[in-house]
Amino acid sequence: MKNAIGIVAEYNPFHNGHALHLAEARRLAGQDLPAIAVMSGSLVQRGEPAFANKWLRAQMAAASGVDLVLELPTGFSCRSAEFFAKGAVQLLAATGTVKYLAFGAETADAQTLKQAAAYINAHQNELREIIKSGSSYAAAQTQLLTAAGINFDANQSNDILALEYCRALQKYAPAIEPLVIRRSGAAYNDADIKSAYASATALRASYAAYGLTQNFLAQVPQAGVPLLQNAAANSQLGYDAEKLATLMLYRLRSLTEAQIASACECSEGLENRLKEAASCENLEQILASASNKRYTKSRIRRLLMQLLLDVPKELFAEAQPNYLRVLAFNNRGRQLLAQMRTAATLPVITKLGRSFASCLTGDAAKDAAITAQLALDIKAANLLALLQNSKTNAYNSDYLQQPIYLQS
Repeated sequence: MKNAIGIVAEYNPFHNGHALHLAEARRLAGQDLPAIAVMSGSLVQRGEPAFANKWLRAQMAAASGVDLVLELPTGFSCRSAEFFAKGAVQLLAATGTVKYLAFGAETADAQTLKQAAAYINAHQNELREIIKSGSSYAAAQTQLLTAAGINFDANQSNDILALEYCRALQKYAPAIEPLVIRRSGAAYNDADIKSAYASATALRASYAAYGLTQNFLAQVPQAGVPLLQNAAANSQLGYDAEKLATLMLYRLRSLTEAQIASACECSEGLENRLKEAASCENLEQILASASNKRYTKSRIRRLLMQLLLDVPKELFAEAQPNYLRVLAFNNRGRQLLAQMRTAATLPVITKLGRSFASCLTGDAAKDAAITAQLALDIKAANLLALLQNSKTNAYNSDYLQQPIYLQS
């Protein structure tokens, strides 16, 4: 029976605003339904390493009310909003248990989102023509919708993602109902940690400047406090931004324009802008040099992260979800996993092993796709571990890590 609430998240880190979102989703659904979160793994959508490894973030979520946490593979997590949403919605649909998708929006209401999503899905050629004229993707969407008399302004991060969730639902999971939650508290990029519900952006900035303060911990559900304290003691929070910039500059200086184009989702000569940025001295200069009105800084960061992973861009461009990888669950999550044994349309992975033997299906083509996608996730996990300078050796730990089970 499909009775779960689906959530797409990064939980970077899980904070009080996320707990509020979860409670509001259950209120809108009309009952205390189990919740499944599809969560970004080691790299996040704005083109950065995660604040903490996926296991810690998933454990914080499961300890704070999310019943089952699944990983959004790197082939989707380090992508534009369109493909981020596509992969997440397809994964939630593949569980066979999800009735609702709950997501936040700054200004848009459900009816406007549905109308805008349907219009954009039906007018992709017109959208591409506007983008060719020099507009960013979000600006092109706004222009297209305004011309059609649909009042939607894609200037807010959550509105942009909300629109993409609705588009993906209409294309890949029409049976899943959207639950639109009005965002409250700090805005997505608000840097003020003193507000009632500080943003994850503010928390990360606070940690980078001051470490794990009491003000920071006050913004986190109580169950997550000792987890964060332990992670901070083992250098498993944040990452070394200077090391990251050095690695990015090394890649840009080592590759030709053609090699850059083959290793990340460049288009229309963007590889030339990236190569020109190889003479920069730091990441801020790279972003300032390569970005413009059409190519946002987030897009440039995503391309740079893709270059660091050193895989053919086809792994991103042709990505389809190939498995449901479990990161953490509680007792209700355990019941969901039991349902998924018969309801899921993708393999459910709880154990890797170095040969991936327990993850394979016996179908050669499917197994090749599973192996390639898992290998990319492991590369991303190893990159994050390298950038965290962790006191514990996390290299290749993804092969052996088991899902975290929190018994109620």
